[in-house]
Amino acid sequence: MKIYIASPHDCADFVRELADVLEEDSHDVVSTWFRQDVGYVPDMSNKAINDMDDIRSADGIIIYNPKSHNSRGGFHTELGIALALEKRIFLLGERTNVFHWLLDPHEQGGMKELKLWLST
Repeated sequence: MKIYIASPHDCADFVRELADVLEEDSHDVVSTWFRQDVGYVPDMSNKAINDMDDIRSADGIIIYNPKSHNSRGGFHTELGIALALEKRIFLLGERTNVFHWLLDPHEQGGMKELKLWLST
């Protein structure tokens, strides 16, 4: 499965580890944002366009929302894009945003539930 992983920017280390695990299980992680230099540039539009292209190319989206994170960030926008494109979505973590409640209960949870979601 082609997978896009969205998360808060400061969780990129966790996302790299998750991507490694998914790729070891023969999934293709298509998100590129966490593998790039993410420094601020005055015009961030190219980064946003790249993320949107990556989301379009994915079969499924994993939204990583750690309990300890304040609920700000572009990963909420990425969720909105995935919802609009009717992608398969899994919320890894806690429901903290109104749009998280659009997901079925089997599309939210921890690593155990994620592995089950990936197998279906």
